[in-house]
Amino acid sequence: MRQFLFVAALVGASALIPVSATALDTAARVSDQSQYLQKWLADADSHLQAGDFKKAIKSLRTIIDNAQFGSLPPDTQVLCYRLLSIALLNSNAPEEAYDALERARHVPGDATNYEYWRLRLAIAPRLKKHQDAVEALTVLASRFPHRIQEIDRNIVFSIVYSSNEIQDGKASKRRLLEALQSAHYTPQESGYSVESLSFELFEIYVSKGETEKAATVAAALIEPDSLIRLRIDKRYNAYRHVTDAQITAAYEAQLARHRDFAYRNPTLLAGPDLVALDLNDLDRPEEALKVIDEALNKHDRAPVNRKPYDDVATRLNWALDTKSRILWQLGRHAEAEQVLKMARDVSVADGRDMVSQRINLGALYTALSRPNEALKEVGNIRANQANLYGQMSIEGVKVCAYAQTGETDKMKASLDLMLQNAKAAYSPLQTALLCAEDSDMLAKVIIDQLEDPDTRTYALMNVQTYLPQKKSTPVQLAREATRQKTLARADVQPAILKYGEIISLPIRPIPY
Repeated sequence: MRQFLFVAALVGASALIPVSATALDTAARVSDQSQYLQKWLADADSHLQAGDFKKAIKSLRTIIDNAQFGSLPPDTQVLCYRLLSIALLNSNAPEEAYDALERARHVPGDATNYEYWRLRLAIAPRLKKHQDAVEALTVLASRFPHRIQEIDRNIVFSIVYSSNEIQDGKASKRRLLEALQSAHYTPQESGYSVESLSFELFEIYVSKGETEKAATVAAALIEPDSLIRLRIDKRYNAYRHVTDAQITAAYEAQLARHRDFAYRNPTLLAGPDLVALDLNDLDRPEEALKVIDEALNKHDRAPVNRKPYDDVATRLNWALDTKSRILWQLGRHAEAEQVLKMARDVSVADGRDMVSQRINLGALYTALSRPNEALKEVGNIRANQANLYGQMSIEGVKVCAYAQTGETDKMKASLDLMLQNAKAAYSPLQTALLCAEDSDMLAKVIIDQLEDPDTRTYALMNVQTYLPQKKSTPVQLAREATRQKTLARADVQPAILKYGEIISLPIRPIPY
């Protein structure tokens, strides 16, 4: 569903860390006999502000290596290590930056603050230290609940996603989700729901047999995706009865919330973007196009120094992505391609998300039977630019392209890689198998995913009946034919009905 749109990039893992302008606040308490260390710290701060990280590193190491360093107040010692970590990270030395933060943890007494843990949260994903990233976000939510809202939702979702890599029976993931829930995490000025995090906590409670906690969470769920999962997965029927009418009403209520958000936040592009997405999902593409066009035209007409939206840096590429999907829904495929190319160019130029729109554009090209362009679009994406889901989405585009070029060996190689990571990227794997017209393997994957409690709900979401595409390409029609043939198989149907049910949903699936 929609959350898959936002997890392809390795969000927040490679951005440079800004230097605090108040580095000397703590240093003012340095004892008289250590005044010369204060001078070195002042020098380090000046170097950091000037962007001269080499000199800053030298100054900070002079302080830390001095025999009197241990006599400084604990918070000053932690400050020195944190500033050293910032300088090292901005010098492209993340391992050394991490080591500096580790040394800070051994300073007597706990003098770590919000800035310290925020820096750990930035470094740990870059080094694929999943446990450390989860711990950092858990500490931030537990100790600084009034500031947790400052952290971008993409970073939070990425860390929660990475918690699945920790082999501890989901204990770390549970602590993180409970901390976020206790802090009432709602990202500032985004408009996007984080209710799926509550649903993941609900799933953990159910798996542990903690029925009262599970029931409390289930009763508070209002998003349509949450209600659908409660309805279609037999494990959850006992916690809340959900009807088709309630699901339809939930979609309309979501649209109303997003309209209200857009009205109350006229300087955020996220508002009309969410409204347009809802309208398109609900088979109202003409209305959706009007909403997103008005928002984008408002941005385009405004002077460069007086842009109407404050979140252009993070939302413009996705607003263009939304417009592309709407145009596709209307059968205006050539226009959809051009707008998505604009979205790609915006995201690449900004440098925040180097992969999402390129993957989407590659997928669009395969739907248009243009495999060589698809391969070119995803061919130069580096592995460290995407998380595992993003990497598997790239392989999925390759599978679909190779199926069209007739390069069977390459297609099988990409499929094998995806099958090795089936649990992490079920949705792109399903599309890849449809492109390969491998109904036997797709049936096996569906059944395996249904039998695994961790992936069952997502597997059930993928077998539901959605509104048909009105303007499908021949490629899309062929994929859907293979999908329907697979779902009707004598081995697949009983597996679905053993664990859940298939219902008709009043929305359209993601088009390509």
